[in-house]
Amino acid sequence: ISIDRYHRLLAHLYLNDGTWVNGKLLELGTVHVYTFPDNSIHIPEMLALESAARTAKRGLWALPRWKTLQATAAIPDEDIGQFHLVEGKVKHIAHVKGVTYLNFGDDWHTDFTVEIPADAAENFASLPEKPEKYYQNKTLRIHGILKPVNGVLITATHPAQIEILTP
Repeated sequence: ISIDRYHRLLAHLYLNDGTWVNGKLLELGTVHVYTFPDNSIHIPEMLALESAARTAKRGLWALPRWKTLQATAAIPDEDIGQFHLVEGKVKHIAHVKGVTYLNFGDDWHTDFTVEIPADAAENFASLPEKPEKYYQNKTLRIHGILKPVNGVLITATHPAQIEILTP
């Protein structure tokens, strides 16, 4: 069972005729993909439907609030604390006290970073190699809540939050 940060129960809903309601909502652009380590069902299908809706600017994807942010651009203060998609190329990776940091700029004090906490490491065990090697120099799309930590940071607790756009 997955519960989001607002304490709502998350589930997949199917109608009697077999229609997958979650997929239909993603297709229409009325929702976005929000994954959890313990809820990985249908992730590839959900990401594909979201991507198609985003490309077609359907639903929420037509609104400025849902524009994909660039890791190298200044992220507005009003976006902090909100769920966003951020795209960019990993420039540096650090592994400090069990925590992996994917840095998207030259100065981790001010640039966008993805943090993979030590207690989430086991969720990344399915990757072909450790995150610090697997994500090096790749262009990624990160799904998560923006935090004001040394610039802006998203905590990734599982690989479904990180899409590889270019190897």
